[in-house]
Amino acid sequence: MSEKGGNVTQGEPRGIRVAFVVDDGDGLTFNDRRVSKDAKLREELLRCASESEGALWVRPYSLDQFDQAAVRVADVPWREAAPEDIVFVEDVDPAIISGVTEVIRFRWNRKYPSDLKSTFDLGGYELVEAADFPGSSHERITKEVWRK
Repeated sequence: MSEKGGNVTQGEPRGIRVAFVVDDGDGLTFNDRRVSKDAKLREELLRCASESEGALWVRPYSLDQFDQAAVRVADVPWREAAPEDIVFVEDVDPAIISGVTEVIRFRWNRKYPSDLKSTFDLGGYELVEAADFPGSSHERITKEVWRK
């Protein structure tokens, strides 16, 4: 299975909520590492999942950022997630996930070098929420919620 998402098989789920973090150039990773991480962002992800009475799903790559008891882990979490759950991806382009009805996109509001970029097309989605919050590693993180 490719960590870049090239060989990760697309599922055929319905009603998937996906979350990801990008820099100002839509970068996800640099040198096969996340461009950044932030404790306040992780808290916000867990809060969003809890608010919808769902779980936060991650790929094994992201597990080291969370208390293992707080998340569910799968190689292809979008195949496992229920509609109320959130699937957080860092090491694959979220564009490979089919059936997405809600996108929670966090922006670092900085430009980093990157070798994996998000190509997720938000055409057909409506921006329903946008807010800035202070992070632990970034002065400002922007959270956007997009829905079909």
